[in-house]
Amino acid sequence: MQKELLTIVVERKESDEPAEKRKSELSAEEAYKILKNISDEDAVILGFNPTYARPEWMIVTVLPVPPLSVRPPIAMDTTSIAQDDLTHALSQIVDANNQLRKLRQSGSPALVVNEALSRLQIVHATYIDNELNGIKVPNFLCTCMYACASS
Repeated sequence: MQKELLTIVVERKESDEPAEKRKSELSAEEAYKILKNISDEDAVILGFNPTYARPEWMIVTVLPVPPLSVRPPIAMDTTSIAQDDLTHALSQIVDANNQLRKLRQSGSPALVVNEALSRLQIVHATYIDNELNGIKVPNFLCTCMYACASS
């Protein structure tokens, strides 16, 4: 198994095919299905207490959003205010998610849907950790942070 940016490439050793054909990308949905099928007995062997933690819970399916009182607007000067970084990042996640939903509903080609999915993964990952090594932060996040920092 090899991690490339935000993807996981799995190589199936039991196959007689050449090495390149044995490799495939493991999506978050596929990983979630695999982890969800782990029995409680196997979860205990893996070190989980199934009452309090399940392996599939390692995949984010619900994003907790802090209330506005925790992320108040930033005063740019005496007359204007701006969104804080968390609110901006959350709005980027919502926008990327809505775009992905529209593309899936309209029957867009898989390549276009995968690009939108990658964008959603990147904005989510940078929301969780804005300084991820090896992941280029999208320009829209850099621009907002630069604008907030330079004022």
